[in-house]
Amino acid sequence: MGVYAKIIFPLAIQGLTVLIVITFVTQWNSFLWVLIATNSVEMRNIQAGLSYFQELYPMRYSDIMAA
Repeated sequence: MGVYAKIIFPLAIQGLTVLIVITFVTQWNSFLWVLIATNSVEMRNIQAGLSYFQELYPMRYSDIMAA
């Protein structure tokens, strides 16, 4: 246990930190979960809101970029 606590665990901290950050960003950008979990448009994240806005106003890229 001493070897694990003094050598392996400190070396694994960076890898675990990167894994946590990548998992967080992946879940943050998840479209399907947001659409399933929320009932109203006001509760959705930015990516789902922009997708909804694009469905309302197709081919108006200047408005989509401004949103």
